[in-house]
Amino acid sequence: MRRTDMDDYRPRPGTLVEFELTARGPAVPHGIPPSLIQQGHMRLAGENRAAGVRQSPWVAHAFNVPGRADVTAMSAALRDFVAAHDSYRAWFEHGGEGGFTGWGYPADAIRVAPREAGEFTDSVALRDHLHASIDAGTIPHSWPVCVAGVILRDEFSTFYLAIDHSLSDGFSMALLFAEMRARYDGHRTGTPVEFGATDEMLMITAREHKRVAELTTDSPEIVAWREFIEAGGGRLPSFPADLGNPSGGLVPAKRLETEIFGEAGGARFRDHCRARDGGFAGGVFAALAHAQREADGTELYRVLTAVTTRTKDRGLRTQGWLINLVPIMIDTRGDFDELIPKAHEAFKRARTLAQIPLHAVIAMLASDGESLSIPPMVSYVNGRGLPGAADYTACDARLLPGPDNAADVSMWFNWMPDYVNVVTQLPDTPEASATAPPHLARVVETIRAAGQ
Repeated sequence: MRRTDMDDYRPRPGTLVEFELTARGPAVPHGIPPSLIQQGHMRLAGENRAAGVRQSPWVAHAFNVPGRADVTAMSAALRDFVAAHDSYRAWFEHGGEGGFTGWGYPADAIRVAPREAGEFTDSVALRDHLHASIDAGTIPHSWPVCVAGVILRDEFSTFYLAIDHSLSDGFSMALLFAEMRARYDGHRTGTPVEFGATDEMLMITAREHKRVAELTTDSPEIVAWREFIEAGGGRLPSFPADLGNPSGGLVPAKRLETEIFGEAGGARFRDHCRARDGGFAGGVFAALAHAQREADGTELYRVLTAVTTRTKDRGLRTQGWLINLVPIMIDTRGDFDELIPKAHEAFKRARTLAQIPLHAVIAMLASDGESLSIPPMVSYVNGRGLPGAADYTACDARLLPGPDNAADVSMWFNWMPDYVNVVTQLPDTPEASATAPPHLARVVETIRAAGQ
């Protein structure tokens, strides 16, 4: 599934139909505070909004369906989807002293009605309309929290949906692709599909709050985090070169997409790493550690990586923001092949910390008067086994991130059925544009050489 910045998105013109979500009956308070990562996002988004900072703090997804879409069937599919996932039926109002009050609608209250928004003959004008409507309609403090519609054409139609990032993530968008297609096809053919039970986002959040309340400074997870932070002199990791951002604050960002392999290269790279007691992820982190050793001579590579907090049974279909950042430390002494097993074991250890949110760690370990800001991260996603992944290219399935801000460099490595790529986000400064791409090129060169 490709990532295309909304500013670069050029949907083919067509007739735009927007879906209006309403609910029958009163909202019900649910009494569950947002998760810690949600709270951090909501507060930052609110501060940016108040300061007039350009932002698009949402996640969006678009994909094609054959022919001129059946709008009635698509409306019914969206209604069923929203009814099935509480992250689309719940929201959090600002309360006193920075708190939040949670509200939601029951599943049977949801209604969806299509509304024609006009015929668009220009791709840029259509994109601008979508962008503006998404910016205006994805605020997590009122309902509805999402924006959805379909662009009708005779050859194919494009469904799109966007929701505030505090209520969803990229993995959820990938799951939406398969579920919405199945629900649409079911209603279109008169055989609506039924999905099995799944954990609700609010239930998962309540369990997180319970885990956090039970943490102490002697909890094994906190001890592991303390060792990670102390290994960096009390600081979280940062990019090993000047980015032209001395304050370390958020500045406008830009993204770079680099193709690493075609369809077969990913398997060759995995096999290379397996032969050295590692795996694909271990190879990626070994390449990163090797590049940093070359850049600054460090003997200890530290990085945060994004991992899912989903359970393997009832959580695989859950829609919500279900990721965490966990710490990886790798001894960089040795050549690339020697780093692979070290990185593999470090990644395995890091994943055991997935259920303890980074925000709780920072709150517990930051010294009095000190603030440990959320640092850059590296993400690795093996998307080949996700539902419907084989159809991503044929359906032109895309994640559509909006303009963003960055303080440092983050990377997303993606192994999809027909390609491997890395998306890099960096501050949009002359210094970052000069230092980050060569560093990334060294990482990519190492991975490509191992996958030949």
